Amino acid sequence: MIEKALLPNIRWLALPSVGLGEDWVEKVLKIDHDLESLGYELAEESVYLLYSHSAREILLEKGHCLIARPVLGPKKMLEAPFLLKDWIASEVWKAPLRGVTLEELLGLVAHIDQKRELKEKQLERGFILCIRRRLVPGLSVTIEVIFPE
Repeated sequence: MIEKALLPNIRWLALPSVGLGEDWVEKVLKIDHDLESLGYELAEESVYLLYSHSAREILLEKGHCLIARPVLGPKKMLEAPFLLKDWIASEVWKAPLRGVTLEELLGLVAHIDQKRELKEKQLERGFILCIRRRLVPGLSVTIEVIFPE
């Protein structure tokens, strides 16, 4: 079920993926390790995979992916490979996902995107996967796809 929502302002500290996001755990550990020395702190316990192209194109290994964590801290120049990206609050389309592998999730995103494209025309080319971990009342992980408008 896809729904319209507002994605608030976010500052992301990101690293480029070597592939199409399969290395997200490794990249998140690197970001978390260097976070404090770069002058940032986590804004929330989420991981964002920022894709530059549609899921169909990503599955064909076109485009690229950034692995990002939402952070608090000032905007400043960072040394490579780190990148800082700011999202300005805007409306998006969101849908929950249930999948085990990244390839399975990208297939689901491609299916949702294909159905959505028939109704909406003025949308960005890329998409975002958001992986959220919640600890209360028990450990749970949720995954959703976000389509920028």
